[in-house]
Formats: sequence, C-alpha cells, structure tokens
Amino acid sequence: MSGFNVNELLHRSCSCAFMHGELTNHATVNRLQEALQNQLDDQMEILLYKKNSNAAVTFVQFYYHLLCCVGLQCFDAVGWAAGRASGL
Repeated sequence: MSGFNVNELLHRSCSCAFMHGELTNHATVNRLQEALQNQLDDQMEILLYKKNSNAAVTFVQFYYHLLCCVGLQCFDAVGWAAGRASGL
C-alpha cells in the first residue's frame, strides 16, 4: 500500500511522521501523537504520502488494552471505503 518494504518500516514511529507531507493536516498529526502518547483508542483520516510521493487519504484506527497497543489498521482509499461500509 505505502510502497515501503518491511525493512524500511521497522523501528519507525507508529505516527508515520516520515509519511507526513505538505498537505497533511497538522491538527490531525497532533491528535495522532496525543493518541499514541496517552494510549487512547482513536480513529481518524489522515493524508499520508507513499514512497513514490503520491498522497493517499488513510484511515487509521488504534486499539489499546492494558496499556499496550494491540491494533492498528491502515487503509488506502479503497480499503477506507470498505472499512467505512463495514462500520470500522
């Protein structure tokens, strides 16, 4: 989906800061960072940039349980539409 391979993604922040770009909404980035720092359940749409520099609206959903991140779902525009239709 992102164009990055597993080795390029290992040991990178869950905030995907390396995929933020010129049109990524700063308020959404702050909300994303707050959810990660405070271990909050949250979901949001954020504009991220793929390795080839193409932008993609991405739906991100966090689940925390017992102070541990147990789920992160990212969908590209097609997956986002499917996720929205299924109630994710």
